[in-house]
Amino acid sequence: MAKLHFFYSVMNAGKSQMLLQTRFNYEQNLWKTIVLTSARDDRFGVGRVASRLGASAEAIAVTPEMNLLDLVREQIGVPSYRGTKAAVLIDEVQFFTSEQIAQLSDVADALMVPVLAYGLKNNAFGELFSPAVGTLLALADDVKEIKQICHCGRKATMILRFDARGRIDRGGDVVKIGAEGSYVSVCRPCFKSGDIGPVARASIEGFDDLSGPVVCMTCDEVYPSMAGFDPNGHQAYGCAATATMFGVSGAYGSTKIDGTSWIFNDGKRPTHVRSGTICDNCIQKLMDDGSLVRETYEFEEQDLMSEEERLELLAELGENGDDD
Repeated sequence: MAKLHFFYSVMNAGKSQMLLQTRFNYEQNLWKTIVLTSARDDRFGVGRVASRLGASAEAIAVTPEMNLLDLVREQIGVPSYRGTKAAVLIDEVQFFTSEQIAQLSDVADALMVPVLAYGLKNNAFGELFSPAVGTLLALADDVKEIKQICHCGRKATMILRFDARGRIDRGGDVVKIGAEGSYVSVCRPCFKSGDIGPVARASIEGFDDLSGPVVCMTCDEVYPSMAGFDPNGHQAYGCAATATMFGVSGAYGSTKIDGTSWIFNDGKRPTHVRSGTICDNCIQKLMDDGSLVRETYEFEEQDLMSEEERLELLAELGENGDDD
């Protein structure tokens, strides 16, 4: 039984390279391969699949109105009269339509031809890339992740898009043609905090490898990092604190809360505050309106150490047991 396979990943994980290697393996064993890609992908020319390592292959450029069951049947014929084994390999499948995904399932079921589809699962907004991806996840016999790492060392599962100043692009079209260099694959925590990583920051025009931009995730103000101080280039004078779901922690460079932690009043983060780096100006506004308060600890009476317990502890530690 032929199967519909979906190999998904984030960007720059080697999807096209894996497709081309699979194609080579099939053809070495005398299989006919039909390579499809989206007509929207013109990075290496329309109708061409290429990897960043240099390998490439001609492909059929697919447009939304094409019927893929008819296309494959025209290429290889029906099973009863077919002598040569065949396989369909698809690059950038996230750009196909849901109807075309259903047609690919028919290629596997009716024509008995295996279909191996490669593409992105998520877009830069933390959602499924397209309805086609949802349909693939529902219909595929086999779903496998091609793994990639985040700059922090965790597994990358998300995609961030940033603008020419290093600010996170949270709106607009899902796809921006010609903006491939403005995307970076990250883990979920870095996605939430908007951390694009030191390599991406250093690539932004006007900054070097020691002074990439540091962006306040709450107000989008851009600061130059403290050159050479933070190896990740993610601290700046006036913008060196981090907002979480519960409060704000300051690091060297923050003039407001250097080395201290503050919490949101009543444990509620204001809706306009985003996780990630936050500047001193935004911190001051939160202090002024009472949203951010100094973290304190309250001890219940039963949590306090009794005098007997204190003396026993001091004896174990070899202390004299004075009241200091």
